[in-house]
Amino acid sequence: MRCARRFDLDRQLSLGLTTLADLGLPTTTLDRTSSPPADFGTYAHWVLQCAMKAQFMSKMNDFAFTGWDPQAANAAQPDASVLAHGAQLFSGGPTQAHNMAIQMAVLAAARMPKADGWMAEAYGVIPKFLGGHIDFLSSDLLNIVDLKTTSTAPMNGKMKPAHAWQLAAYALLVYCATDILPENGYIMYVHSRGEWVCRSQPITFHSPAGQEMLDFLHEKLEEMRRASPRSAFTPSMGSGCDEDYCPYTSICRDRFIPRGTAVVRTPEPELVSLNPLEASHAIDT
Repeated sequence: MRCARRFDLDRQLSLGLTTLADLGLPTTTLDRTSSPPADFGTYAHWVLQCAMKAQFMSKMNDFAFTGWDPQAANAAQPDASVLAHGAQLFSGGPTQAHNMAIQMAVLAAARMPKADGWMAEAYGVIPKFLGGHIDFLSSDLLNIVDLKTTSTAPMNGKMKPAHAWQLAAYALLVYCATDILPENGYIMYVHSRGEWVCRSQPITFHSPAGQEMLDFLHEKLEEMRRASPRSAFTPSMGSGCDEDYCPYTSICRDRFIPRGTAVVRTPEPELVSLNPLEASHAIDT
């Protein structure tokens, strides 16, 4: 929810309230939003999920754990083009990218919370409200882990606020589908070149702070669902406005911000030695 405008457009498209054509966007708009870091992260997720022998889930609101299924894991393997695109980060191409993903998986697997088993990509949906794929959900539904591949360690080892809200949303999805509220939510930060791993301290959803967080999230989502676009979905134009990150730049940032113009460069000024008392006079003239 970093950008309310993007949240609203994603929501309208997913619920069938609008179409790319209605928005004046080409049908390929959502196909070009991946970047090499994002695609490498997608591949690294799959490698770790396989390393943990997680059960890949395919049905909406299906949280019934049955165990590791190699065929389901193979079916979930990212397309070769995803690895090839992510491999642009490495001089050694797809082979180096694959080996790096394995190294990252070894690091992260050693820091995973204890669980009898894990589900991967558990897909939770609250119709016309909220939806998401959970990287790791323990078989008893009590622990959530979200993997983040990154080049920058979290400051002081603390999870980022946006990631905390993401975990809260996942907990809400599990609770609404099963009546079981997860106990803990973790972010697993792993360096994209396998140099370090940092598992955050968990959000404890049964604690007073965790309950307050869930209540606030639920109220905020209800407010956004009821609101009209102009009253709640103000664009957050900034570093996230990049064609590799957001597909809506042409109808948002580029619509509001005038196009760039030339930067006129002048010769270096001649340095003149002035008496400080004469400086103001020189500037005035």
